[in-house]
Amino acid sequence: MVILWVLVIASILVVVSKEVIYSEPLVKAAQSGYAEAQFDLGLCFERGEGTEINYIEAAKWYQLSANQGHAKAQESLGDCYAYGIGYKKDMEQAAKWYSLAAEQGEKESQYMLGDCYYSGEGVTQDVVEATKWYRMAAEQGHETAQYLLGVCYDIGEGVKVDNSEAVKWYTLAAKQGIGEAQLGLAGLYAEGRGVQQDTKKALFYFQKAAMQGIVEAQYVLGMFYSEDTKDKDYKKAVKWLRYAANQGHADSQFELGKCYTNGSGVTIDYQKAYYWFLLSDINGNRPANYHKQIISRKLDDNNRNRIERRIDDLVENYEPGSVIFTKT
Repeated sequence: MVILWVLVIASILVVVSKEVIYSEPLVKAAQSGYAEAQFDLGLCFERGEGTEINYIEAAKWYQLSANQGHAKAQESLGDCYAYGIGYKKDMEQAAKWYSLAAEQGEKESQYMLGDCYYSGEGVTQDVVEATKWYRMAAEQGHETAQYLLGVCYDIGEGVKVDNSEAVKWYTLAAKQGIGEAQLGLAGLYAEGRGVQQDTKKALFYFQKAAMQGIVEAQYVLGMFYSEDTKDKDYKKAVKWLRYAANQGHADSQFELGKCYTNGSGVTIDYQKAYYWFLLSDINGNRPANYHKQIISRKLDDNNRNRIERRIDDLVENYEPGSVIFTKT
C-alpha cells in the first residue's frame, strides 16, 4: 500500500486556521512562559508574519511550548523533525512528538503517527498500530486517514478484510475529494464487493477519480468506452487513454497506438501509432515492441527516424515526475 504523505502548500508547518502577527506584547508573553504565546510566536517566525521567516526560531518556540504540553506545538515540532525544518531530520523525535499530540486528540498527528507505524520510520513497524491511529484520525474526519483505513479493510492490512468497512471509509474519503478513494470505491461497485454491483455508480466514481488525474481511473474509462458493447464510444475512449498516456501509463500508450493504427475514435495515423508504441515499449509494455515493428514497416525512413529522434530527445531530457515516461 502506498502511503500518501501530506503535500503541504506554502509551508509544511502552517496552521491555516490560526491567525497571528508578530508584536512586542506577544514576544514578552512568550518570554514569560505562556505556552499559547510561545506557539503563536513560533507561527510568526514560520510564516513571516510581522517578522522575517526564521525556521530555527520557529522550532525553538514550538519546542518551548510543546514542553509545556501544548498539543498544536507538539504537532508542529513533530513536523520540524519529520521534514528537517529548524532541526536536523529525526524521525524518532518526530514520532515522539506526534505521539504526544495524537494522545491529545490532534487528528493530523494521529494520521502522521499512523504513517510512522506503517512505514517503520522512527518506531518499530506495526501495521496493527498504524491502523489504530488511522482509525482515530479517520473518525475525526481526516480524509487521507479515511482513505487509508479503507485500503486496510480492502486488502486486509492490520485488520481482517471487510468489504463493507472498506466501502464505508472509501465513501467518506471520496466525498471529501480524495481521488484514490474514489478509485477504490469505483472498484468495489464494479466488482460488487461490500455493496451491490452497480456499473453506473462504478462509472461515476471512476470519472470523479479520472478528472482528478488518477491515471488508473483514466485507463479504466478508456478501456470501458472501447470495449463495453452498450456504451462503446471510441472518441471518449481516446480522450481518457490520451490523458493517461500523457502521464506515462504504458498500457494506455499501447492502446492509444492501437487506436491510431485502426482508426478507432481518431483518423488512422501510422506516425502517431508508431510514436505511442515506442513510448509504451520504453515504459515496459511488452506487446508494444511487436506492434512498433509492424507499424515501422508502413513508414518511410525519414518519418521513422524523425519520430525516433523525438523519442530520444524525450528520454535524454527526462526528469523524474515528468509526464510521458514512467521510467527511462
